[in-house]
Amino acid sequence: MADSLKTRVGRVVAGSLHALIDKLEAQAPESLQQQLQREAAAALDDVRHELGRASAARHLAQQQHARLNAEHERLHGHLDEALAAAREDLARAAVARQLDIEAQLPVLETQLAELARQEQELKGYLAALLAKQRELPAAPEAPRADPALHELDALVREQQIAARLAQLKAGPR
Repeated sequence: MADSLKTRVGRVVAGSLHALIDKLEAQAPESLQQQLQREAAAALDDVRHELGRASAARHLAQQQHARLNAEHERLHGHLDEALAAAREDLARAAVARQLDIEAQLPVLETQLAELARQEQELKGYLAALLAKQRELPAAPEAPRADPALHELDALVREQQIAARLAQLKAGPR
């Protein structure tokens, strides 16, 4: 991918293809509309793909974090048993593993925070692209690949609008 995802989304949302637009508008406005729709759809697919990857990575990191925390707690119980049995060698091994886990947890927590930030950023890109796509007139000969997803996007959008209206009706911010 020559352009970064961020650059492509920015270009689609900002409509910064001015030279191409001017040239195409003069030649065939329908072609321009179709090209913009294709570029917006491709960017949406890419953003959805990256969002899925970030969500999956965050899920795996959460599982690893939970597994390490559980192991740390389990080792704490084993450590008590080893000390009660006067088995300092086993206690040392348990402490060593706990220290290793304690060194890994902050790294995982940083990774989780970064992945959550990436997810939020990608969700923002997705919302911006969907908004831009709604602005583009629909091409009659370009049916949507999956109308159920379009319907789901419309449902989510309607819920967002209803929530904002309810918030405004509730009183001052």
